[in-house]
Amino acid sequence: MKKKVGIITFHASYNHGSVFQAQATQQAIQNLGYDAEIIDYRPKTYDDYDRLYCRRGHSGIKGRLYYALLRIHRTQRLERIQKFQQYQHENLCLSQKRYLTYDSLSEIANAYDMFVSGSDQIWSKNVPEIAIDSERAVLAYYLGFTQRKKIAYASSVASMKEKDLKEFQSYLMDYAYISTREAIGAERLQHITGRDITTVVDPSFLLDHQEWIHFAEPQKLVDGKYVLLYSLRNYVAEKNWSDALNIFAEQHGLKIVVIAPYFERKMKNAIDMRLAGPKEFLRLYADAEVVCTDTFHGTAFAVNFQKPVYSLGNKYWKGDIRKTSLLKALHMESRLINDESDLLSIEDYRFDYREANAILERQREESICYLRHELKD
Repeated sequence: MKKKVGIITFHASYNHGSVFQAQATQQAIQNLGYDAEIIDYRPKTYDDYDRLYCRRGHSGIKGRLYYALLRIHRTQRLERIQKFQQYQHENLCLSQKRYLTYDSLSEIANAYDMFVSGSDQIWSKNVPEIAIDSERAVLAYYLGFTQRKKIAYASSVASMKEKDLKEFQSYLMDYAYISTREAIGAERLQHITGRDITTVVDPSFLLDHQEWIHFAEPQKLVDGKYVLLYSLRNYVAEKNWSDALNIFAEQHGLKIVVIAPYFERKMKNAIDMRLAGPKEFLRLYADAEVVCTDTFHGTAFAVNFQKPVYSLGNKYWKGDIRKTSLLKALHMESRLINDESDLLSIEDYRFDYREANAILERQREESICYLRHELKD
């Protein structure tokens, strides 16, 4: 009989990267001969889409206008949510029961042979999925509810400092194995635990682009060549970035396709694909000529699909360790852009992936071997 593995991660946050990394973690463990199931841990705050993903703090006339627009677009966002839910239903093996609180997870303390903390920023108190919930919510991702064998695969501390991580030291010490996604995260965890911490690839890389395309929308969504902008930060909607992207597209004879949650569109003739679900996301990536993105998984999928990519930042976000760690590991630091003016000086956006592919393939094989060892030992 196959051993049963319970996975806890962000799997239902209506974020493309979160869903894909959860799917890939489950698939990789199943490929190694285990019965893998994602624990459907979703506090009620997950149901508050506006609270999770829409900006706050608007007041006065601007505030009234913003929330009026929010109501107008609610129907469209529900359409997007339904696409995510359908994809999750088709591709994720979830526990039969949904768990709303950390305390309720005690019911499954012995339901699995072992537990895996998955990837994404699950060990950071600062992400929306955790920050808006109770202080105990984060303990679920540190597997504080069970004494069975515990494994962490590519779990990310994101921007958490060592002084903040010390709060969870006792939980971390209970793990049989810990691997993380970023080298700097491994250093912080090693200082906290006094143990060797292995750096592995993000789970989305455990499947190559040929495997991912199997889950994509089969039909082409946009005719012609285009630059795909995938953004989760509002600064990309600001005029300076929008103008730069418009000029970049015009210089290279490209259309602009946008996947972003924000309403403020200043990119002329941009094709708005904000309602893209996981299937549409994969198709748009597969067909893109070049990708501009300010997200980690946006960067990761561009690399996996071997697309010319520019990973965007600004003075506030240029220190994002997730993107910089990934691109440095692949010798792709030249694809980091922290000033919109840099887009205007690009004469040839093409990129030779031969070196990066060789590094990635080696890292992928090493990560699968490590996961096999973590589960078997």
